[in-house]
Amino acid sequence: MVTNFDRTIHGRGGEGNTAEIEARDELHRIRSGFPHAYWDLFENVCRFDEPAGTAGSRLAGERRSAASAARLVVAMVADTIYLRERLSY
Repeated sequence: MVTNFDRTIHGRGGEGNTAEIEARDELHRIRSGFPHAYWDLFENVCRFDEPAGTAGSRLAGERRSAASAARLVVAMVADTIYLRERLSY
């Protein structure tokens, strides 16, 4: 099996792809509306599959409260994105 890891949006590579530039701009705009710690936790859990207890440990002391903090922050960020971007099911 052969995979092209250089592919980006619609199979075009490189930084010059218009759709890729627009997606990066949108992501930057959305990210700028949240505190840095909250966005990092959200991205680490949702994008990079970091366990909630590990990601939340930067916001809480105990292991159980760290997982709860991560769940709360991820839910809050996701709900805020949903409302601001007027997304629907």
